[in-house]
Amino acid sequence: MDIKNILTKYPPSREYLLEVLHEIQEADPQNHVSTEAMTEVAAWMKIPLSAVYGVLKYYSMYSSAPRGKHIVRVCNSVVCAMKGGEGIKSALENRYPANTGTYPSGSFSVEFTECLGHCEQAPAMMIDAGVLGNLDPESAIAALNSLNDNTL
Repeated sequence: MDIKNILTKYPPSREYLLEVLHEIQEADPQNHVSTEAMTEVAAWMKIPLSAVYGVLKYYSMYSSAPRGKHIVRVCNSVVCAMKGGEGIKSALENRYPANTGTYPSGSFSVEFTECLGHCEQAPAMMIDAGVLGNLDPESAIAALNSLNDNTL
C-alpha cells in the first residue's frame, strides 16, 4: 500500500482526516491503520500524531490493530439483548473463542459493539456494511461460517 498516493489525493488539511484514515484502512491488507501510516498522515496534515491517534481511537470504525478481512459487529445493546442477543453472544464466544480479535483463519474479526441502529431487526449484527437481523444463535454462526469458508 502506498500511503503517499492516498495522501496526495487530499489537501493537507485536518478536515480530510476521516476520509484519509478510511481510505488507508480500506487499502490495508490487515484492515487497520498502522502507526507508520498515522505518522505519515500527521506529517502530511501538519498536525500532532496524538490528534490522528485520538480520532482513530474515538471512532469504532477505525482500528490501529490488524483485523480480519471482514469485520463482524455484533450488537450488544439493551434492545438486542432483550430479543435474544445474549444467546447469540454466548454462541459466538463458544464457537469462536478468539472473538475479541481476529479469527485464526484471518477471514474475519468479531467485535461486540453498542447499538447498530437496526433495533427493528433485533437482534442484529453487521458483516462489513451489510446488516443481518432477526438472528438466532444458529443463523449468526452460519453467517460467520460462510466467512470462514470464503462463501460470502
